[in-house]
Amino acid sequence: MMKTIWTALAIMIATQTMGQLLYPGDVTIAGDEEVVFDYDTDNCSGTMSVDGCPQFFRDADDQIQVIIPHEDIFRMKGPDFNSLSIECGDAVITSDWDPDPAHFNYAEWLSSTWTEDGATIYGLVHSEWHGYDFDGECLSSDVMKCWYNGITLVQSTDTGRTYTHATAPDHLVMSVPYEYDASLQSRQGAFGPSNIVAHPTDGYYYALFYTEENVNGTSTYLQGGGTCVMRTTDLSDPGSW
Repeated sequence: MMKTIWTALAIMIATQTMGQLLYPGDVTIAGDEEVVFDYDTDNCSGTMSVDGCPQFFRDADDQIQVIIPHEDIFRMKGPDFNSLSIECGDAVITSDWDPDPAHFNYAEWLSSTWTEDGATIYGLVHSEWHGYDFDGECLSSDVMKCWYNGITLVQSTDTGRTYTHATAPDHLVMSVPYEYDASLQSRQGAFGPSNIVAHPTDGYYYALFYTEENVNGTSTYLQGGGTCVMRTTDLSDPGSW
């Protein structure tokens, strides 16, 4: 993912209960925008930039946590949005940099979280493998055309202090059923998992992701480009989606 640095992140503040919200109707924004994280003043790591949609939830200690997504993932904590502070110690997730693209375990962005009790947190990870980091795996001068992607699952059992996953590639949730092919000269795989939402009656949790057409407008074999939906009844099982 391109390392675009947001110099300021503004988050609209709304009430959040334990876990994620199921909205029965319209959401009304109250109050003005507030700057929650400013890279220039709050960054304490070379990778602590907001390279994705921040996730937030209230944990079992009644603290709000804000996930700062990048290849090393840090968090902010506080009793409310006016009192958040960055934790500059160890990252809650550090990318594994596994060189095998079939493991989906190279550069990892925590893109979506879900918790029922604030103690156990499940997360969907946007997992990138970069062909341009390896000799012979990028046949284009444009590094964006040498990219293989999957979605994986992580879990925290310590209120979000650390996240772990099954031995790769058993943590894989979703990708295209094809190996990386440098000759396609295009991004390949499943990208950008959305927030997880729960259906109120059918027992399923849902999320969106997207796939891309090749740069020449063709599909990656039988997989076309577009937005897709996936679902599961068991958030702890990556193979159940």
